[in-house]
Amino acid sequence: MADNARVEEYLADVRARQQRVWPTSMPREAVYPLGQRPLTDHLGHWARRHPDRVAITFYGEQITYAALEDLTARLCGWLQRSGVRHGDRVGVFLPNCPQFVVAMLGILRAGAVHVPVNTMFRTYELRHELADAGWRS
Repeated sequence: MADNARVEEYLADVRARQQRVWPTSMPREAVYPLGQRPLTDHLGHWARRHPDRVAITFYGEQITYAALEDLTARLCGWLQRSGVRHGDRVGVFLPNCPQFVVAMLGILRAGAVHVPVNTMFRTYELRHELADAGWRS
């Protein structure tokens, strides 16, 4: 059996298994209450509609939608003033934390490409990941 046929057979099996265990209460397609818009537009909407609602809780600290929108806008402005342009790749070397979310949203808002980098990478893995993503210093 050719490699492609084995891959397709494997994927068909995975899809069948997913369908058998899929919760009946869960939609099978993504639902976009505001339509298909950039993620940063959704953040802006919720920051205006529910500014004091908590967006992120991390180790007992809370960030509201309004605060997240503000942090995102400020990072976006700093990136643009620093020369980041639409389509540029911006490497982010952070663990899973609120700053990672702010970085991702600020980068996307600037029109750049968010390139998350695994903080556990060894030097050669980091070099490969950044080269593969087209990142440059």
